[in-house]
Amino acid sequence: MAWKWPGRGDDRHADEWTGFLEKGVRLEGTLELAGTFRVDGQIKGNILSEHSLILGEAARVEGQIEGNHVVISGRFDGVIFAK
Repeated sequence: MAWKWPGRGDDRHADEWTGFLEKGVRLEGTLELAGTFRVDGQIKGNILSEHSLILGEAARVEGQIEGNHVVISGRFDGVIFAK
């Protein structure tokens, strides 16, 4: 899930938000992310992030995370591989 803000080009930077998963949304499977992404919902599965991943206070994640920079404020049960 990604979008562009008006007036921005196609270039994406590591600090640019590319999406979020809202509170109340549930996802099961693999999520592959190309930029900074915030999770406030529930995920069961794998998250592969090329840049920053933020798990907000409402986030509930079960599975495996691979990312360059991972910030956890919510609940996580699984394995993290961070660079």
